[in-house]
Amino acid sequence: MKILLDTDIGCDIDDCLAIPYLLSSERVELLGITTVTGSPNKRAQLARAVCDACGKDIPIHVGFAEPLSGPLYQTALTDTQEAVAKQSSVAYSEEPTAIEFMRQIIEDNPHEVTLVSIGPLTNIGVLFSEYPHIPSLLKGLAIMGGRYTNDPDFDTARWGKKEWNIHCDIKAANIVFSQCASPCLVIGVEQTCRFSVIPQPLKETLFRYPQWRPVSDSINTVAKSIYFHDVILLYSLLHPEDVEIICGNISVDSEGTTEFTSSDEGMFCLVSGYDPYRFFESYKEALGIELQS
Repeated sequence: MKILLDTDIGCDIDDCLAIPYLLSSERVELLGITTVTGSPNKRAQLARAVCDACGKDIPIHVGFAEPLSGPLYQTALTDTQEAVAKQSSVAYSEEPTAIEFMRQIIEDNPHEVTLVSIGPLTNIGVLFSEYPHIPSLLKGLAIMGGRYTNDPDFDTARWGKKEWNIHCDIKAANIVFSQCASPCLVIGVEQTCRFSVIPQPLKETLFRYPQWRPVSDSINTVAKSIYFHDVILLYSLLHPEDVEIICGNISVDSEGTTEFTSSDEGMFCLVSGYDPYRFFESYKEALGIELQS
């Protein structure tokens, strides 16, 4: 599977955990990584540090720092992840090159590329707006974004009434969801928040493997739990046989609320269930790690 990854790596640790999963998968040809939201050049440096540690020369391009609408909520990287970014020998300009890079890759590989978004949708919103032919050239789209159920057990105090990636650029999200022209896999925070681990054992485990040291160094053990939001999207994309999916349509309103309407003819495939244990076994197997208790 040919994949382009658009990421806001440098804030929540899940983006940093997601890249090793793609790099380790025999099912994936990672064609490139683009970064989005505040300090995207530093986010590119962090992605480079992660890729270089495991000997992968993946093209990495800087995207847009500012959202298409609303305030900028993510202005900088966390302290631990910025420190890892500084380990990279490659310095990236603040000038965005991501859009032209994505356009070229997709045009060169018509109907073969799956575009994966694990951050605010700014870059993809610009791509679809400036090049309206691009959505129809994709093999597929995959998005970690939105909330699609009103489960009374959902921790609204922890996760908010609106999902973060959508909230960070509502206009871009509206563009992407409304202009989608190929099958789109979507997972909402109500699913991804179902699994977490304690930071310290994972940090110690990853440190034992030289290729994953930058990821280990990026983990802040002050946090009570680490969530794998973005990685679970990738798991769902690479192992569709192991997740529950319902088809339908998705809309984004002006306040950033996402709504799913079931329809057999809908273009959106919403992940409605998965086995957290099986997911984590897949993750550990892909990275070749044994978690220390």
